[in-house]
Amino acid sequence: SGLDEGNGGSKSRAKANIDLVSVAKNGQIVMYVQWMAPTLRRRIHGLYVYSVNGRLVAKDENAGHMHDFLLHCSQDNHNYVLCCGRSGMLTIRSLHNLEPLQQMNFHVPIYSISMPRTESHIVLGLQDGKLIVLTVPPAKRDRFLAADVVVGERSA
Repeated sequence: SGLDEGNGGSKSRAKANIDLVSVAKNGQIVMYVQWMAPTLRRRIHGLYVYSVNGRLVAKDENAGHMHDFLLHCSQDNHNYVLCCGRSGMLTIRSLHNLEPLQQMNFHVPIYSISMPRTESHIVLGLQDGKLIVLTVPPAKRDRFLAADVVVGERSA
């Protein structure tokens, strides 16, 4: 697979690695892609949202190095992408435009993220072996932000 990189009117083809992909309940496709931008001489870490028909809905090509993300789609159409990675940040983004809404810094790379069907907790696996459990209060489950969660910690 590849991405076109614009450079003053000329196009070059860059090899892209699609590292993470997920499909939201509403049919939108979210991908985390890494690719080398030859004209910029740097690696791009991009987060992309596509409609079910393949139309680009939103992108952030400065998303940072991600290890995992999950999608949270509520019944009242408040949809989020929860991103984590090398920086140690948990970033809650709007699924509609990928704008960051909240961030929590754990100061250690986060390698995995999960949420049970009840949406009562967010579970993070950290590089240092800790398991972080964030409790999402029942009243905030449809429209939660990082300020609404309670942090608990377990060592592996």
